[in-house]
Amino acid sequence: MAEGFTIDGLTYEVGFSGDTINFAIVGGANPVYDSDPYDPFDSPDDWSIEPRVTADIGVTRYPLRVYRQVLLRVHDWLGRTRPKIFSFSARSDRRYWIYERVARHLAERFDYDLQIIGGKYLFFKLKPGAASQDVPPAATDRRATA
Repeated sequence: MAEGFTIDGLTYEVGFSGDTINFAIVGGANPVYDSDPYDPFDSPDDWSIEPRVTADIGVTRYPLRVYRQVLLRVHDWLGRTRPKIFSFSARSDRRYWIYERVARHLAERFDYDLQIIGGKYLFFKLKPGAASQDVPPAATDRRATA
């Protein structure tokens, strides 16, 4: 399942596949860089190309609007599906701080245990009655208290 939205001429997609959340720019153009919009009719060779940018690139003038739209869709998905586990990954170190902040927010708001391994954020719910001594030290919660 994927949900799209457009901000500043760029089309974004938040995808939910199994237990993984993905985020990408899937089309459009940004007026800041004076680039042409994606047009498959310019060249027949472009017809099978679907742009899908997942790298962390600074192409929007409104990063907070994008952040809010992504968070809104993730909240909605978590509220509807209540998955036992899910994850997402940071694609670059440049915005690591925002991924970390979102991860801690989601863990606290939806009562998940959070484990961060490199740039991957793993969320899971322990079985009811599972005590912290049942969990190996390497898998302990790093959830924020703020």
